[in-house]
Amino acid sequence: MLLGWQRIFKRSFSIKGKLPSTPKGEYLYGPHAVYAALINKKRPHFYHLYAINNSKGNDEHRYKCILSLCRAMDIEVTFFNKHKLAKIIDLYRHNGFILDCDPIRFPTLEQKPLIPAVDRVNVWLAMEQSRTQDNLGSILRSALYFGVDGLLYSTIMACPFSPIVARTSCGALESTDVRLCSEKPLHKYLSDLKQQFAATDTRVCIVGLDMFVDDVYHARQQRINVNETDALFAANNTRAPTLVIMVCGNEGIGLSDEIRQECD
Repeated sequence: MLLGWQRIFKRSFSIKGKLPSTPKGEYLYGPHAVYAALINKKRPHFYHLYAINNSKGNDEHRYKCILSLCRAMDIEVTFFNKHKLAKIIDLYRHNGFILDCDPIRFPTLEQKPLIPAVDRVNVWLAMEQSRTQDNLGSILRSALYFGVDGLLYSTIMACPFSPIVARTSCGALESTDVRLCSEKPLHKYLSDLKQQFAATDTRVCIVGLDMFVDDVYHARQQRINVNETDALFAANNTRAPTLVIMVCGNEGIGLSDEIRQECD
């Protein structure tokens, strides 16, 4: 028996099918990650969508949107129950959607240089040696929510942008402007950015995010309100930065000594 929305798409969708053996690309799973991938189209190819055979217990609006996108993009869809879907990726974290697609690819900082807007403060996040995929996804999700412009990601001794990262980020991975720092350590990229903009009107400020502070009480007393920043820079005869780069270290040792030396 076909449900109402299945009747609409019956020409391009199949209700039954064999479980796939291996993906043509990689299995991206979770409704938010799948929807964001289809909307942003940063992945070269989308091969097949495996979806749960009913929308009960799911976000019905997003459910129909994903199916509509697949129809518009001519992506084949096969429906299974949740237990068969779990056999495809060996876990139940799919939440009704598994998309076989190519891995996402990001340019390096050399391929796509960072060019900040001149009429506002640009805030970028830089990550050094991030080891845990769930943590990376959570940070991406929070960064996108708070309006961070992009991510400088050091690939040296760091976890990859896997489907786990995509799912945990709730689609933020697909929407974030990412530049890979892979040719040299992150602190050298930060030093190069300072030198690059030194002769221009762009003022760069490197901020280290570190919990290992020598005097936590003193640091708390020195906190200022965001609305007071312009007055603070004026009092010190300095201009507010055009580009702020917040650097986040790894889960074990935090920021490296080389990164600390680059921080303002």
